[in-house]
Amino acid sequence: MTTGHTAVDHLVLAGTRRRLGELLSGYSEAESAILFDFSHRAAAACPEATDELIDSRKG
Repeated sequence: MTTGHTAVDHLVLAGTRRRLGELLSGYSEAESAILFDFSHRAAAACPEATDELIDSRKG
């Protein structure tokens, strides 16, 4: 699998993945599903809101 990341990137990201895994281990499977759903929606909402702000300043 090619992700465009270097070996150094993978080392840095490994620590992030580990820490997030530690955080998520305290939640049930159902709670984790809610957190993942929220994160997915928030990740989409942020650039959409930024685009709206940019568009509102153009007008």
